[in-house]
Amino acid sequence: MIGVLSKDLDLTEKVFNVIKGQDWRDQTSIAYPEEPAKPVNGKLSFTYLEGDLGLSPEIEKGYKALIQAIRDKGFEIKGVQVPSLEYVIPVYYTIATAEASANLARYNGIRYGHRSKEGETPMDLMEKSRNEGFGDEVKLRILLGTYVLRSGFQDQYYIKAQKIRTKIIDDFKNIFSSSDIFVAPAFPSQAFRHGNAGLTPYQQKVADKFTVTANLTGMPALSIPVGVENGLPVGMQLFANYCSENLLFDAARELSDVFPVADAPEAL
Repeated sequence: MIGVLSKDLDLTEKVFNVIKGQDWRDQTSIAYPEEPAKPVNGKLSFTYLEGDLGLSPEIEKGYKALIQAIRDKGFEIKGVQVPSLEYVIPVYYTIATAEASANLARYNGIRYGHRSKEGETPMDLMEKSRNEGFGDEVKLRILLGTYVLRSGFQDQYYIKAQKIRTKIIDDFKNIFSSSDIFVAPAFPSQAFRHGNAGLTPYQQKVADKFTVTANLTGMPALSIPVGVENGLPVGMQLFANYCSENLLFDAARELSDVFPVADAPEAL
C-alpha cells in the first residue's frame, strides 16, 4: 500500500483506520492487530537509503534536507545500502506482467469486459474485443506476462523473480528489526511539466524502483512533501514494517512543521 499525504494528515489517518483490516471478500487482505505498533527502541528511529541513487540535483537537495531535519529533531538516523533493490524493477515487472496476463485472460468479450461489435466468430470476437478494449501499455504487459509464463520459462523467470522478491522482503524485515522508518526518494526527478513527456517509457519504468518497492514487499509507505524547487514539488517516501502505519503517521506529523505543504504554481 502506498499512502499519499494530503494537506490534512488527520483526515488521511481517519480514512486509513476505516479501510484497514481484513475483508472476507478480499483474499489478499489480512487481519490487523488490535494494538498499534510501537517504536523498536521506545522512540522513533530512522534508516535512510544511501549510495549513488541517481537523483536529480533538486531531489538530491530535498533528500539531504529531510535527513538533516530528522537529525535536527533529535531522532536516531543511520544510512544503509540495500543491494537487492537493484533487482526491484526486473522482479516487479516480471511478477506484475505475469499476474496481469493471467488475471486479464478472462476479459475476452464473452463474459467479462468490452465486447466488440465486429466479431463474426467466437475467436474473432475475442481477438477484436481484446484489441479494442486494452490500451497499448496493457497489451505490452499481457505479452510480456504470457512470455514469462510459457512452458519452460516459468521457472527461469517467474519463480526466480519470486525468490528474489522474498530476499528483498527479508532485507527490509532486517532493517525494521532495529529501526522504525525507512527513508527513500519517491522518484529520482521532479514531476514533468505540462506538455512535457519527460522520460521515455523505458526510463520511467526504471525510475519506478523507489515506489514499486512498496508494492513488491507489501509494506506500507507514505509520500511527504519536502519543498518546491524551480516551481515544481519535491517528494520523499517513508516506509514502515507490516501493520505499522501508525508509525508512518507519527513520523509525518513530526516532520510536517519542517516541511509544510506548499503550492507549486508552475506545476498547475
